[in-house]
Amino acid sequence: MSTKKVLNLLQRGWTALVDPDREERLQRGVALVHRALSEQRDNFHLEATLARHEIDEADRDEIARRIFQKCVTKAWSDTELSSKEVRTLEWVAQHLRLSGQETARILRDQAETVFASILAQAFQDGILDDAEFSQLIHVATVAGSTVTEFFRTRFREQGEGFLRSLFFRILENGSLDQTNWSRITKTVSRLGLSQDEFHAVVQEPAQQWAEH
Repeated sequence: MSTKKVLNLLQRGWTALVDPDREERLQRGVALVHRALSEQRDNFHLEATLARHEIDEADRDEIARRIFQKCVTKAWSDTELSSKEVRTLEWVAQHLRLSGQETARILRDQAETVFASILAQAFQDGILDDAEFSQLIHVATVAGSTVTEFFRTRFREQGEGFLRSLFFRILENGSLDQTNWSRITKTVSRLGLSQDEFHAVVQEPAQQWAEH
């Protein structure tokens, strides 16, 4: 579990202790504000909606974050984000009065989640195929990044473990032929690892195999 998730968990636990009714209050606020936003569209005003439903001003930011997170999660549900969906999310963030920094954080966190799910599928079957790689490019691009940067900064440990496991399985089968080698090196290249980095990753399973 990441440090951020641990801190969030602790924060939620502390909040539940000192304000046990907050979660129920927030869920009610999210439902009411989200409904008003959907129905009123450009006529929606956050402050007026909060006042009309007697929603505590102190809960405003968390309600806005949760609604935006729901919208972002739904938009990314097909692992793609169209230009129309991007514009819609910008509109939602604007009407919810979210800061640019908070908007970018939520978008990037969700992109990271989608990126991870695509990688997990690739790791499961042992092949990062063209379709999956195109999806990774799309996700990283929407997040203002690259596949290499996303992989290096967020998924390198899992990715290196996958490469070691894949390499070891191939060695166990006794068939490190050109097809298997090309598959591995293509995946390595797509994830942005250099040849030296790849050799360091597979050095241990190669030695274990050689010693048997």
